[in-house]
Amino acid sequence: MEVEVKKVMNIKKYILIFSLIAFVLGIIQVVSPEFVLKILDYLVGLCVLLLGLFNIILYLKNKNKNNSTNSLSYGIILLILGIYFLTKKGFVIEIMALVFGFYIMINGIFGIQFSFESRDKGFAKWKILLIASVLNFILGVIILFFPFKSALTLILWNGLFMILSALINLVVLVVNKRALKEKTVSI
Repeated sequence: MEVEVKKVMNIKKYILIFSLIAFVLGIIQVVSPEFVLKILDYLVGLCVLLLGLFNIILYLKNKNKNNSTNSLSYGIILLILGIYFLTKKGFVIEIMALVFGFYIMINGIFGIQFSFESRDKGFAKWKILLIASVLNFILGVIILFFPFKSALTLILWNGLFMILSALINLVVLVVNKRALKEKTVSI
């Protein structure tokens, strides 16, 4: 019984730590989404640059082993991209938002087609599919035309959900602590 209580207490410690971290990160995202975008931009550029360096080192390490790899080519390309991403601020986020917006827009187009096919097959709620698909399409277009503001909004909402999740976890911890106290008192 004592071992189980220790396990529960350790789990609760980790939940508390992760909830506090999530809460702080959520606050940062809500207070300064621009800062978060800059950090993401920098991290992606740095990761691409390091991946390029890794590929170049891999090539140099294995060049005498008769292995036919494209490590040097990939390395040089990734190194150049990483440097470009690090010097061209906002580019990575804009590209990610454009890809995301394009995907949502295309998904909306397929949804519109599917709603008309559903209508032709007698599906009674095809209009709901059509409305949802048109909204999806419009959202995709908005993201395509305003990628930076869309990314800021996404960061902001993510921050709000992280704060909410952290608060819910803390409430669950308090409720569980009370339940555990009641259980140990009654034993």
